[in-house]
Amino acid sequence: MELVKAVGWQFPLMDNLLLWFEKVFMSANLKKSVHIAMILWAVWTTRNDLIWKNKQRSQYAILNLGLRFLDSWRNAQSPQEAQTAACLNSQSWCRPGPSFLTLNSDASLSGNGAYVGLSCVIHDHNGAFVTAQVKRIQCNLGAKMAEALAISEALIKFKNL
Repeated sequence: MELVKAVGWQFPLMDNLLLWFEKVFMSANLKKSVHIAMILWAVWTTRNDLIWKNKQRSQYAILNLGLRFLDSWRNAQSPQEAQTAACLNSQSWCRPGPSFLTLNSDASLSGNGAYVGLSCVIHDHNGAFVTAQVKRIQCNLGAKMAEALAISEALIKFKNL
């Protein structure tokens, strides 16, 4: 709730996440929708950093991270020549050059630890969807090994394009 107060926006209280997203994004203008999306991405990143790295952020640091994500995204939309120069001096994501593909993978663990969910998505240099894969495997792995397995499966998918 503190983050909501810091942003200064009113959000509906609902039990259904899908309906919440619909209500929030349908009632917001484009600029506000983009800011909300980036802040939610920052919240998710902060959640992962807390779980994987035991790293905490204040609500203001989360807002700042969201704004940095937005800035990085806007820079990625700029012409390729400007991006190339910026990428050489940056540690943030940059759009790949022509004929390159991007591959994103993720893993999840079932609550009882009996299953691992693996997924990947591949996009071309323009961000257009190329292919994706989702798998559920019965095994008992820790989080780091599940992520490693997701990367391995994603690379196999990538190799077989």
